Amino acid sequence: MSGVGAVFFQPAYGAFLPSVVPDDDLAEGNAKLDGSAQAAFIGGSGIGGLIAQIWGAVLGVLIDAVTYLVAVVALLSIKAREPRPSRADAEPSTLRADIAAGIRYLVREPYLRIIALCAAVENLLLSGALALLVVFLIRVVGVPAGTVGILMIADSFGGMLGAMLARRVAARIGTARALLAISIATAPFGLLIPLTSRGWGMAFFLIGLGVPAAGMVACGIISSTFRQRYTPSDMQGRVSTTAMVVVYGSMPIGGVLGGVLGTTLGIVPTLWIMLGGLALAKFLRLIGPIKSTRDLPTGPAA
Repeated sequence: MSGVGAVFFQPAYGAFLPSVVPDDDLAEGNAKLDGSAQAAFIGGSGIGGLIAQIWGAVLGVLIDAVTYLVAVVALLSIKAREPRPSRADAEPSTLRADIAAGIRYLVREPYLRIIALCAAVENLLLSGALALLVVFLIRVVGVPAGTVGILMIADSFGGMLGAMLARRVAARIGTARALLAISIATAPFGLLIPLTSRGWGMAFFLIGLGVPAAGMVACGIISSTFRQRYTPSDMQGRVSTTAMVVVYGSMPIGGVLGGVLGTTLGIVPTLWIMLGGLALAKFLRLIGPIKSTRDLPTGPAA
């Protein structure tokens, strides 16, 4: 049930944000949302483990349920309201028609189309690599199982750093240039992961996981802010949902692909393939109009 709720919640909160904060503050709002999510993951993992160890897993699950109730109260306290749809927009529409409208809009707009395509390819390759990381650390590197979770938190620390830097870098060099520069500059650090070894060699894993994570979160913030500014208010929900299906729909495929290749070619060769492909996939953003401008458009498409 929580998965079903997430399917509705994630596109809804992205589409609702422009109604809560002014247009000029959208980048700040997205950065704070992503940064707080990464911080919550880091703190929640540690606190959850401590609660389960001291008082048992049942109490941990109960406290988790209570936090959802707190979130509901917090959401209900939001005073901002979405603008009422016009008479034409208020006409009854079918789910199929809404889905078709979102797909048409995403495919028609060159900026949105290439951003969604790149994110889908990157998530496919990243999911293939992530599916093997725990096995790689335990079987290949020889890391104790209890240490693996600590090492994996580097992903969230990198995400926090990316959330803090995204708006500053975009303001300095432009949103389009930042999207290109951050993605292309950070992804190659992932190639350090297959070089991981015991002792000081663990630094390769921490850097290889954390730096690309910072880049992906920063690019996600820039892309989300652009989509919210660029998409007309009546299309926010449909475009956000369509983009989410495209971007996240490739992840299960990537996980299966990583597992199959890991079994047939070996874990380390598959990591080289997936992480090398991920670094190359960043150059897909050079296709289309993004490379030709300093800043992504800040107003709705005509």
